[in-house]
Amino acid sequence: MPRSKRNRQVSLTQTKKKGLPRKQNLIQEVRDAFDKYDKVFVYSVSNMRNTKLKDVRQEWKDSRFYFGKNKVMAVALGRCIDEDHRENLHRVSERLRGQCGLFFTNAPKEKVLTWFEEYSDPDFARSGFRATERVFLDAGPLPQFQHSLEPHLRHLGLPTSLQKGVVTLIKDHEVCKEGEVLKPEQASILKLLGIKMAEFKVSMEFLWNSDGTCEVLRESSNPFGTKTRSLRGKKRQKLTGAAAGSEEDEDEEEEEDDDDDEEIYVRVPNITNPFFDDHFDLNEPNHLIGKTLALFCGRGGDLLHRSYYLVGLGLYQKWQKAAEFLEAASAKGGGEEFVTRGAVDMFLAELTREGGLAEDDDTRKRLETALKTLESRFSTADLHELASKTLEKIPELEAADIKAQKRNFMSWREQRQRALEEQTTLFLRQQTIEEIRARKKELGEKEELLYAFENWDQIEMKMAEVQADMDELAAKENVQEEYIPPEVDKRFVSK
Repeated sequence: MPRSKRNRQVSLTQTKKKGLPRKQNLIQEVRDAFDKYDKVFVYSVSNMRNTKLKDVRQEWKDSRFYFGKNKVMAVALGRCIDEDHRENLHRVSERLRGQCGLFFTNAPKEKVLTWFEEYSDPDFARSGFRATERVFLDAGPLPQFQHSLEPHLRHLGLPTSLQKGVVTLIKDHEVCKEGEVLKPEQASILKLLGIKMAEFKVSMEFLWNSDGTCEVLRESSNPFGTKTRSLRGKKRQKLTGAAAGSEEDEDEEEEEDDDDDEEIYVRVPNITNPFFDDHFDLNEPNHLIGKTLALFCGRGGDLLHRSYYLVGLGLYQKWQKAAEFLEAASAKGGGEEFVTRGAVDMFLAELTREGGLAEDDDTRKRLETALKTLESRFSTADLHELASKTLEKIPELEAADIKAQKRNFMSWREQRQRALEEQTTLFLRQQTIEEIRARKKELGEKEELLYAFENWDQIEMKMAEVQADMDELAAKENVQEEYIPPEVDKRFVSK
């Protein structure tokens, strides 16, 4: 879809862009560090936390950490043999991939490796992290949480309620399973519970000595250790976990402008969106097809509609609705065929595949129980043949629908004509009544003029009454109200 040329975001901030002088200063600082230190380590950071990296810097005050842009540091070292600032530094720049940096030090190699192997700091896991253990909460009070946190806990998915001012878990709840990829809500719950699953770790991967010798200390733990590009605009490509690209790709990468920021795309599972629309936000083909089938076949009461409705719920992954649909059918009973066996097989395939329900899930157990109850009512008919036979009946049904629609149009036309006649009659009647009232008023005024001399006494009496009323009203308006002081409570009057 073409990008709109009018819908442009304009930044109104006063921040200054990190331009070329800053990058030149970083290059010069890295090159000057070779005169002070005789060893350079390439390190990688897992579960990066800025505060913890500051603590590591504080422990190694006599050394220097560089954690800048990889491309800028590669320019400082030398990207090839011809550009080497020192001997074999191009081998160091080749290791600058992903979240890594340079560590300059004069300390012995054994001391550095021993310290960093022993150092690790646990921290709270974030979304996208794999859980290292199973966390299960039993039903009951949670006194560690304040009462004001109860709505937030309920928003995160915990079945809680406030009972006598104490946050209480209504039923047992499994926060996460071992090896499961955490969602943002699960990570927030683990943080509130104080359970730390992540570990901040700095790993030394490569060593360069001042005499030009190099040593690989460990293989890169970065899954994106291969060369990546700055992905912008039409050059945006999908990153894969495959090996390094061809030599042509490497040459093209080296020719890219160093001013571009390096962007690394990490695959994470779908994160639950609290504002998910369930209509415009659908992007999975199976979900779209399933929603269409469930929408069009949900109101039909025959074998074909029920079968496709069950298939649609499976593709749409609406397991709760499917359980209610099957349980209602099993409770109702009856000897007619309910759904085809082919539709049941397609539904079970979606239920058991990756992304479906787990084996110990309560909804899955309900579905399997309901299907076993309805097994005697499964039809052996082919679902495709049923649909084909129904399509063959379309011409006959179409003619009947046309006749029914014509009858409806004729009926609507007659109803419209009757409604117009009734409204016209009512309008004319109201108009006649208004004309009669106006004529009656006009004749009354003429009668008063004709018999004015005979009824002069009565007219004078009416005029006198009107004049008296007017004088009384004028007198009320001119009288000034006297000031009446408020009542004073004698209890507060000093004697």
